[in-house]
Amino acid sequence: MLCGDLFEEDLVKEVKERKVDVVIVPTARSSEILPYSQEIWDKEERDYYLEQVKKLNAKVLLSNYIDSIDNYYGGAFVINVSVQFSTC
Repeated sequence: MLCGDLFEEDLVKEVKERKVDVVIVPTARSSEILPYSQEIWDKEERDYYLEQVKKLNAKVLLSNYIDSIDNYYGGAFVINVSVQFSTC
């Protein structure tokens, strides 16, 4: 899946039906909030992404583009089927 595909319900359903073990999701998520912080991710973004990941029923490897000029805040995550969240 690519970036916003994680939020396309038809694609999420198809991936789940295929019963894959791992889903890789490269993203380019930026923010208009400057400076973006871990606290903002934790409060405003994390649960939104976790809800979508739960629907896949697979381990998800999610990485985000880094570019401080355009405020792409980066980060990499491994999210297990049991919805355990690990920051890399």
